[in-house]
Amino acid sequence: VNADGATNVDPGTDIYIYFSEAMDNTSITAITSGTSCNSGTVRLSLDDFVNCIPMSLSHVSNTLKIFTFDPDGSSLQGGETYKIRVTTEVKDASGIAMRSVNETGTGFTVSGK
Repeated sequence: VNADGATNVDPGTDIYIYFSEAMDNTSITAITSGTSCNSGTVRLSLDDFVNCIPMSLSHVSNTLKIFTFDPDGSSLQGGETYKIRVTTEVKDASGIAMRSVNETGTGFTVSGK
């Protein structure tokens, strides 16, 4: 299910990124501390990527197509809308980088206030 436009999302919900082919799992990273959006190839932000939310890569499927991220739940604010960005540094299993940045359009809104 695409979370773009979702509302009342539980702040403890994991983020799943689905790719159409096997990926180079070493190219898929996130910031794990701080708020800089200058690192990590998968980013989560509520202010158009001026600042990012730390998250950990918690699971990679055996097919290397599904990547699960666990955002720092204490950083997610109820009532706020978050967007996800996947950068062009992400590569498939053959080493070919994505052609363009992919970003959720409207994002998802976390429940509560």
